[in-house]
Amino acid sequence: MAKSTTDQFREVSVFYPDLNNSNIDEVLAALNDAGATIIHTTLAWSSAEPVAGEFDFSAFRANFERLRQEGFKFIIALDSSGRPVVPPSRVVVAEGLKTARPAWLAGVLSFDIFGADADGRAYAELDYNDASHLPYLYRFYEEALSFIRRSLGDAVFGLVTGINSELEVKYGQLGFRWRSYSPSAKAAFSDWLRANDLHPAAPMPLAEFNNELCASVPQIVPHFAEWMRFREDSIIAYIAPLTKLIRDAGFRTIGYFGQFFTFHDAIYAAGVVERCVDIFDIVSFDYNYFDGYKSARDPWIVPALVSFGRSLGYRAIKLGLYVERYRDFQTNQLDVSIMETLRETLERIDDGDDIVSIEIGGVEANDLSVLRSTGLISHRGQAFEVSDALPSPDENAIRVGVVASFDTHYLWHGDFSNGRDLLNDALTDSYRVFRNSRRFKPSVISARSLASGRFSAADFDLIYFPHTLAMDDALIAKLDELVAEGLLIAQDIGAGAFTPNGEPRILSSLSVFGVGGAEWRAEPAMFLHKGRPVMVGAVGETYFSHVRLAPAVGGSVLMPEVGVDGVGLIATTASALTFGFLPQIARGGGGRLFWETLFLETLEDFVRERQRAA
Repeated sequence: MAKSTTDQFREVSVFYPDLNNSNIDEVLAALNDAGATIIHTTLAWSSAEPVAGEFDFSAFRANFERLRQEGFKFIIALDSSGRPVVPPSRVVVAEGLKTARPAWLAGVLSFDIFGADADGRAYAELDYNDASHLPYLYRFYEEALSFIRRSLGDAVFGLVTGINSELEVKYGQLGFRWRSYSPSAKAAFSDWLRANDLHPAAPMPLAEFNNELCASVPQIVPHFAEWMRFREDSIIAYIAPLTKLIRDAGFRTIGYFGQFFTFHDAIYAAGVVERCVDIFDIVSFDYNYFDGYKSARDPWIVPALVSFGRSLGYRAIKLGLYVERYRDFQTNQLDVSIMETLRETLERIDDGDDIVSIEIGGVEANDLSVLRSTGLISHRGQAFEVSDALPSPDENAIRVGVVASFDTHYLWHGDFSNGRDLLNDALTDSYRVFRNSRRFKPSVISARSLASGRFSAADFDLIYFPHTLAMDDALIAKLDELVAEGLLIAQDIGAGAFTPNGEPRILSSLSVFGVGGAEWRAEPAMFLHKGRPVMVGAVGETYFSHVRLAPAVGGSVLMPEVGVDGVGLIATTASALTFGFLPQIARGGGGRLFWETLFLETLEDFVRERQRAA
């Protein structure tokens, strides 16, 4: 962080679920040793209301009071999810599993209260479209909020709506199964279509497959984009009354969002993060250094999420850094080297008054001393001991908006072509390369916000689209307007090649980016850069080698292809530039530094030449 000694970084929280089932002396000693100031714990509905209508908070009272007396603040998740409750042994076993959602609820109502997949299989999570359980849920909130107000008062940092097992704002999933096919969900979708003057007779889309980039063309699912809007609406409609109850009780609301802009986005309906600015007083962006298949110690994921959150208008941001994937569950030992990656993450986040806390999760009491031993936290009440790893942008740095598109990530759901989350990498690495240069000042911005007119041509010197394959008509029309107003745009091929439903729209999307023709190629080819030949070839990391570009009328080619007239690797016009490959993630040929330098220099020259001409 650029200013690592400012007051706003003194709040350190540790996620420790089911505090009522713990040795409070052990936890207290560990929290003090770790330098924590906040404990994030859970208040499970099933523990508070073991029998329908009979509330008992005695299991929480003593431990809450003990920590409050020691000066700790609290983040509490009001947990109604299917999360397994951690027993006093702190070891969760499958047999006799108790969930935060009370078992008696289905008996009082029916099993239709649960989310279900396309095969009708019910899951432990409550269905967001089921209304029958809501009176019971609201009663739990009212009782729990009354207890928290009496027992903790102003020691509460904020409260969380724990609607799924990860306590995040999204749909749950296990084994990549969509949980949106309950009877209530199907009926609600028809009602939603009717209310929006769409297609009330349309069946609920079925998306139990992966759309893979290596196939080049996505499978088309009718009404898919509308279904994704409906699922986001369903989350909002479910949590908004819960956050109102929290605020009415005098507490701040905290929304936890796991890493988005990944191949999980569609199944989670992660784009809901764009629509919760007014619902949550504090937003937490969480990352567990895992890409869905393997560990991923990328310190730039969270910084990109924070940049996006800031552009959306979130006013208070918490950083959630989770390490549960680095625990050997046979020995219960944590790989403490992951703490160095946490440090590197913090060093790459621009400081600001809006960063109110960090949270360390996936730890047990015996792990907490590691936080101090690695120097991540100095001691309780003090700032983080992290250095400034970010260059300060030049006074005239190019203001670049890096576009993040949920339409794109939704459409290519499940993609992990060539063993990587390529769309996430294209976005995150664009931000990383720009932010590591003094000559650029990047901000990750929403494609939806851009289409809605939230940004004007005066807000940025350049808008960059990192492999933004899906665009709706509104965004393309808005780009035409902004370009006419003087905005410069650039992309790394494919922007708007498909509608959000997956229909191809190649020609109309190419024109706004100044491309007259494009031929996707798999085989290597030779191009000239500054008079020297450079080989661009398939390196097994992307699903294509490059795109042979012909410029639009009046445009020109940079990096012409050797032996082929009129085509090249980069096409430009007065207002647009297109790369025929993904230079921000390229590794072959001249190597990573060569391609990143080419990326920055090409865009800087493009912008500066046009600024001088103006």
